[in-house]
Amino acid sequence: MDSVNNMQFTANGSSYAWTYQGTIYRSTDDGTFWLVSGQWFKDKYICAVVSNTAGHLIAGTYNDGIFRSTDKGSNRVHLTDGKSIGPITLLAINSPGYISHELTGVDLSVQQIMVINGLR
Repeated sequence: MDSVNNMQFTANGSSYAWTYQGTIYRSTDDGTFWLVSGQWFKDKYICAVVSNTAGHLIAGTYNDGIFRSTDKGSNRVHLTDGKSIGPITLLAINSPGYISHELTGVDLSVQQIMVINGLR
């Protein structure tokens, strides 16, 4: 396994390891065995990762916004409409499913607009 920079443990019992090289590994047996679940980015640094109750993975990047996977990391969709925002240093999901995030150097009003627009 490559050098891991993020780990995520989901409600459905899967564990994910995200590497600096953009590979996503998944384990369904508490980390005994790991399989490649996806290859996302070789040129984007993943800063924060979270999952929702449906098991969707949401990743914040250093300079390219927020992405979501609904298929265990195999594919991804850019949630921030191609905007180069970041770094996304923290992600959280509240009970209705809205994604909240922290951007370094961005004022609160910008963050609130993105949460209201419901990046779920």
